[in-house]
Amino acid sequence: MTRQHFPRLNLLPKLLSTLLVICTLAVQAQVSSSLPEDGLTAALRATLANHPAIAGKRAEIQASDYSLGEARSQRLPSVSLNTAYGEENRANFNQDEYAYPTTLRVRQPVWTFGRISNNIEAAEAGLDRESADLVRVRRELLTDTALAYAGVLSARARVAVAEQNLMQLEVLRQQIQRRAAGQLASDADTRLADTRLTQAKILLSRYRGEVDIARNTLQSLTQLPIVGSTPIASGLLQLEADALLEERVLKQSAQIQLRKQNVAQARAQVNQTRTSAMPTVYLQAEQFYDQPALRDDSQISVVLEAQLDGLGFSTRNRTGAASARQMAAEQELRLAHIQLQRDIRRLQRQRTLMGDIVESQRGAVEDLQALLDSYQRQYESGSKSWLEVMNIQRELNTERVLLTDSQNEQLRYSLELLGLSGELDLLAGLEVNND
Repeated sequence: MTRQHFPRLNLLPKLLSTLLVICTLAVQAQVSSSLPEDGLTAALRATLANHPAIAGKRAEIQASDYSLGEARSQRLPSVSLNTAYGEENRANFNQDEYAYPTTLRVRQPVWTFGRISNNIEAAEAGLDRESADLVRVRRELLTDTALAYAGVLSARARVAVAEQNLMQLEVLRQQIQRRAAGQLASDADTRLADTRLTQAKILLSRYRGEVDIARNTLQSLTQLPIVGSTPIASGLLQLEADALLEERVLKQSAQIQLRKQNVAQARAQVNQTRTSAMPTVYLQAEQFYDQPALRDDSQISVVLEAQLDGLGFSTRNRTGAASARQMAAEQELRLAHIQLQRDIRRLQRQRTLMGDIVESQRGAVEDLQALLDSYQRQYESGSKSWLEVMNIQRELNTERVLLTDSQNEQLRYSLELLGLSGELDLLAGLEVNND
């Protein structure tokens, strides 16, 4: 018999290498999950999940829902039990015990002349109003979060400008030190370069402090640390034409929807107040215990119950007050529409104007950079002084900071318009009602 020899497979190194890869991936996943999230979307979702104002408004909606359940339960029958100490009825009993006359009564409302229906309608209007107010609070918080995130980006951009300025000043300082070593520059030039460098370091330190302040402002909304280093996608900031945007904002405005719900609630309260004094027809069933003076132990009847406070003038005055509140709510709706239209046009105009300013400042930065390069060459050839080079460097840095601030202002106007139109809701994963 011929013995076949199979190659010996050494599986241990392969198993160890596979295990090492798995462990490495697990460690990387754990490290990445422990890092704070970043980006505008993460900030918006963190605010929705953690801000106490939203939780409080949801609790108010739950309270209104319970009030609606209370109003609906008025259609159900009511049960009452009355009992009393009946010593005077001892003679009617053939036993030496005291009597406790008891009456069990069940009342089912049959006809309330619209009072219960109007109470339910008012409770539903209150629930709808609280739901609309939740949308308003949520949208305001999303806008504040987006603006706070833009503030972090702006502070980081100023830090980047300050770091670039510091780096360029350091290069210029080294250049003048070399020239001073060759007796081509004076000690005054060296001290001026050191002074400008110190000022740049102080400015950089201040801008870094502004980053911490901006991140703290953002964290007060998100309740979670957000890095705030991921830029906002440029496609998000591409808004539609002014007329279309204004129409969409007016249609989807949370403020307008809230004012409309205020009008609906005031109208429901008028109907509720008008029918509050209406009588009620009950179908009543009673069961009597320990009352031998009565002919029957049970009784079924139809009861009409009504109460008129102040000869009806109280209801009349309350109805008049409710009608006045409805009129006030309608005027607030008109005012909110006017104010929102004014704010939209203001933001659109400022955004367009700031865009023109950004383009002009961007050109100024490019011109100053080219002028600085020219001044440096002329300084090396001896036709320009060191002070002129330093002054151009200072103007360049100032213009860069102004450009950064203008870009931030343009971004803020765009984010405010996005917040009014509901685009931030979509970015945070919410649905926008287009009705």
